[in-house]
Amino acid sequence: ILQPDAYASFAGLFTAKEAMVKAGLGVRSFHMIEIAHTPEGKPVFPGYQLSIAHAGPVAVAVAIADDGAGGRAEGINTAGSFQPQGGGQKGGRLVSWLALLLSIVAIILIFTR
Repeated sequence: ILQPDAYASFAGLFTAKEAMVKAGLGVRSFHMIEIAHTPEGKPVFPGYQLSIAHAGPVAVAVAIADDGAGGRAEGINTAGSFQPQGGGQKGGRLVSWLALLLSIVAIILIFTR
């Protein structure tokens, strides 16, 4: 609320929470995810590398599970105790490839209409 553009700040936090859920955080309610910030303003959440960007009214975020092995993070603990949904590394790669394929199809459909 104290940011110069509170709406852009909220949009950025929402996109970061959405990115974390898509990266494997086993939570269904965004209000259960509390993203903190370092003194420099970098968004942080245990077990994830986060990046948020703003361009006018648009906000985007990227979340990468940070377990040191490229797979899902285990035992994330902030305001509650969260466990990632199962599936393992192989299932996560399949979901990532499927998401990429759907994104490409969506872009093609946008430009051909």
